[in-house]
Amino acid sequence: QGLLVTPSKKITDYQPLKFKITTEPVLKGTAYSKVINKTWVDMRKNEVLGASALLEIERDWKWILIIEQDKHEVLEPVYNLRIFSMAIGLIIALLVIAIALLTARSIAEPIRKVTEAADKISKGVSWAKIDIASLPSTSANGKDEVGNLANSFNRMVDKRRDIENELKVARARIGEEKTKCETVLASIGDG
Repeated sequence: QGLLVTPSKKITDYQPLKFKITTEPVLKGTAYSKVINKTWVDMRKNEVLGASALLEIERDWKWILIIEQDKHEVLEPVYNLRIFSMAIGLIIALLVIAIALLTARSIAEPIRKVTEAADKISKGVSWAKIDIASLPSTSANGKDEVGNLANSFNRMVDKRRDIENELKVARARIGEEKTKCETVLASIGDG
């Protein structure tokens, strides 16, 4: 008959066997002896998640056991977890972006300094060197590729300067020898 036997938190003026229930699980259970495990609309027109079971105590004496809870109440922890997960994901994404930018900067800055020094040398500034102290700590110690590159570059600049100095000395010697030879040749010619 679809009458409510036990109290419900949804009905304030409960009286046993006085309140008729016309929700989907009651109608299908009484008419078709069908059990339901899904969502439906309750007496207050709220969407609920629930399950029903058909209990046949005696022939033609059917009881329908219904358990239901507001869908919002059931899914609220899931919605909260989803919002929390998205917030954590956003924070992690921002941290990854920040770390990536810092890493890229720590790699690009020393390479930029090497490029600037090479550009100065190409314009004739033979003393241009890389200030290794201004590089990140591992690079300054030569413990990574950029530090090794900076050290190699500075050694190359020093070697080039040494070669230029040797060339100046050699030119000076050649000039002296040329002057001596010219003096000797001039004295032979006079003599």
